[in-house]
Amino acid sequence: MVKIEKFLEYGVYLAVFLLSFQTRWILAPGELSGKYWEYGTISLYVVDIVLVVVLFLWAWYWLRRERRRPSSRLRIPWFWWLLSGWDLMVFISIFAASDHGVALYRYLIFLLGLGLAALLIHTPIKKVKLVYSLVLGLVLQAVLGIGQFLDQFGPACKYLGLARHDPAHLGVSVVETVGADGVARRWLRAYGGLDHPNILGGVLALGIIIFLSFVSRRYGNNRNMRALSYVLTILLAAGLFFTFSRGAGLAVIAGLVVFGVGLAYKRRWPELKIALSVLGVVAVFVAVLAFSYQSIVMTRLSGNTRLENKSNQERISSYARAGSIIKQNPFFGVGVGNYTLALSQTSKDPLTWSYQPVHNTFLLIWAEIGVVGFFFLVGLILYLAVQSLRQGNITNLAILTSLVIMLMVDHWWWSLHFGMLFLGLVLGLLFKNLKSNK
Repeated sequence: MVKIEKFLEYGVYLAVFLLSFQTRWILAPGELSGKYWEYGTISLYVVDIVLVVVLFLWAWYWLRRERRRPSSRLRIPWFWWLLSGWDLMVFISIFAASDHGVALYRYLIFLLGLGLAALLIHTPIKKVKLVYSLVLGLVLQAVLGIGQFLDQFGPACKYLGLARHDPAHLGVSVVETVGADGVARRWLRAYGGLDHPNILGGVLALGIIIFLSFVSRRYGNNRNMRALSYVLTILLAAGLFFTFSRGAGLAVIAGLVVFGVGLAYKRRWPELKIALSVLGVVAVFVAVLAFSYQSIVMTRLSGNTRLENKSNQERISSYARAGSIIKQNPFFGVGVGNYTLALSQTSKDPLTWSYQPVHNTFLLIWAEIGVVGFFFLVGLILYLAVQSLRQGNITNLAILTSLVIMLMVDHWWWSLHFGMLFLGLVLGLLFKNLKSNK
């Protein structure tokens, strides 16, 4: 049994580390209006294989262990009831979907995300190893993103799941600046190995908060580990900076403010001192980057250029489209994974890429699985927030603050394979923190 526990433990670490790597086998390419449809593509990712193996082994191990224990009345926390209700509404939405195959595939990915949450909560893992498994995977993505921005090019590599990114090509995420001579320049934003810079920015934002909380509590008197924490945090922050993601930037600032205020309120001065020392070094480094690339920063903040205006208009338009779909399907939605298909059925736009999910995860979930599923998610977040307040769990409150902001400004948490798994990871970490009261 000890060997099985070790296998489970390191299987979880491996899954968390591999989560940000997008190596996959495309089983059935999605097709919409005769063109490639990413949101309808069915794929098998490397991390899926690891998760399925670990989940099956964990189920077998749990059944063997429970049979040896005397029967007792189980008390199921509200966390699991809310997750179960959410799961039920996702399952029901399959029958409301126009494309049942895509809906079933998305439901299976959702179950994998819940499985990852369960593994984090119930397997015998060590927090230090879990945090470093997550952070080292994110640091690799940050370094890759930094290289992409500095080279202004991202080479493709199918074995690592990397797509080719060239700022000269349309469809690539860039920041367009206009020089004093009136000439426009397209700057490639950092993708890392993920599908969009906003995704890389989002995961790095949460990575910074999680790692800073861990370091400030654990390595107060260890100079070598504190030095390592400076290096890793700077790399995460640099990767986040080069994504030029406004939502992720706002999320990390808000989360860090909540974290700092919480430490001060609880009078945890040693932890606050360490956190401020790390953030002080990072802030100076980011300020230097901001000064060096001030034209890009000011463009993203002002939003006055052609591409920024276009992006803002598309976001506003997406809200109107989402509202229309929700009004037509308020109770059971259009089916999980079927939002962009529903858009194509109500629009005559010949450009397939124009069918994008609404940039708000809450609205997207409401549109796909209905109002009851939406309220289960809101209830889950409120439950975690209330329990974190009761326990004085500052780390959870900081993570939840950042998470809610990003859920409100983007869709990848629900529209993409990686997003569903990463959301499961975050929810699992939050509940595990409550159980361990750390």
